[in-house]
Amino acid sequence: MIATQDHTASPDASSRPAGRQAGRRAAFLLPLLLAAACILGGQAFLFRHDVPHVLSDGNGYWSYLPSYLIFKDPTFAAFMALYADTPQAQGVRQTSDGTYLQKYGIGVAVLQSPFFLAADAVARSARFERDGYSPPYQVAAALAPAVYALLGLGLLLRAFRPYYPAASLAWAAAFLFLGTNAYHYATFDGSFSHIFSFFLGSALLCLLLGWRQRSLALALATGLVLGLMLLVRPTNAQYFLFAACWLGLDRYRAGGRAGLRRAALELAVCGLVAGAVFSLQLAAWHASTGKWLVYAYDGEYFEFFSPHLRETLFSVRKGLFFWHPMYLVAILGLFLVRRSPGYLPAAAAFLAVFTYVTASWYCWWYGGTLGQRAFVDALPVLFPGLANLTVLPSRAARLGAIGLGVVLTLYALFCTWFYWVGVIPPDEATGQHLRLAWRILRVWLLAGLGPMN
Repeated sequence: MIATQDHTASPDASSRPAGRQAGRRAAFLLPLLLAAACILGGQAFLFRHDVPHVLSDGNGYWSYLPSYLIFKDPTFAAFMALYADTPQAQGVRQTSDGTYLQKYGIGVAVLQSPFFLAADAVARSARFERDGYSPPYQVAAALAPAVYALLGLGLLLRAFRPYYPAASLAWAAAFLFLGTNAYHYATFDGSFSHIFSFFLGSALLCLLLGWRQRSLALALATGLVLGLMLLVRPTNAQYFLFAACWLGLDRYRAGGRAGLRRAALELAVCGLVAGAVFSLQLAAWHASTGKWLVYAYDGEYFEFFSPHLRETLFSVRKGLFFWHPMYLVAILGLFLVRRSPGYLPAAAAFLAVFTYVTASWYCWWYGGTLGQRAFVDALPVLFPGLANLTVLPSRAARLGAIGLGVVLTLYALFCTWFYWVGVIPPDEATGQHLRLAWRILRVWLLAGLGPMN
């Protein structure tokens, strides 16, 4: 389906030798264990240096949790009585009629809520302050993105396991997580929305790639995931385009016009379920403002007639391909997709619209961030592009592709580390900052990595 070589098709499990099955299981687990180890190391560094686990935009998403679950006040009045004019009040503004409106959506808080409730139980029993920000809650804020990042990787591995060799999947997962800014948004800025979108995008692909027969349950599950994606980040509506292209092309190949009618019906069910899920956001707006529909991003807008494409993709300040060239490699790898006529058109349509919308936002640099953070949301679609590079026809080409992936991963980790320690600034980065980081790295290497211990 997605595999680039005939030999990558997965044989029936019962015919595989036990050793091969064990090897595939090991290759499935290795990238997850590597990601978990890197997350653990990163979180240890952040805790050791007292870096808050709810930062910037993350405060906006997190604010629903203490407001709803501790203060029992969806109007945010009690929350603002305590936190007005503090970083915790990020995104909350008072409207013209005196009510409070949180501009950030409720979806991230929905996904964080199990961790928050566990932290609240610990705070009650261990007599920590129940303010939503004391140590148990900080641990919860660190655990949530870590768990969802690992779940997202696991779902991608499962979705593409029938179509690629196990080793190819392992390399692709490592490159995708560590060679892009996904690792950063699973740790340092884990309270932002992006790793949650990554998890849901992975779940969506897992559902779509396995959806071959008529199934109301799969339609309902897909609608649920799409609805959660809208709750997390409204621009995730672009994943509807991917789902529509994929299902439409897949069903048309299988059944012609009848297949298209089936796809339309399936998408209608998905849309109805997604709309029902998104009604949670409408209810949240109504509870806080008395209005069912609001434009929460007052004074912020898209510039669709003058998108910042060059700056978004290539600038030193926040260029996607400058800071994380692994994205470019993944996009190019998508063109190697064979035996699945539907995937490349669906991915290309999605990525074209996604890039255009992302570059059209007036604040195209997206504030103080590492690289182009919005593209973390699109990573699930790019996964087979990286897997394709490790199943190239010749051994030399495969080794070259893996070597390139390793180099780009080291570059991404280099940028991540020096962002964390403050050498690379959150915004207005220049080539001078990178040169300074390289000089510091050389000094550390010559000194035996002493300052990094």
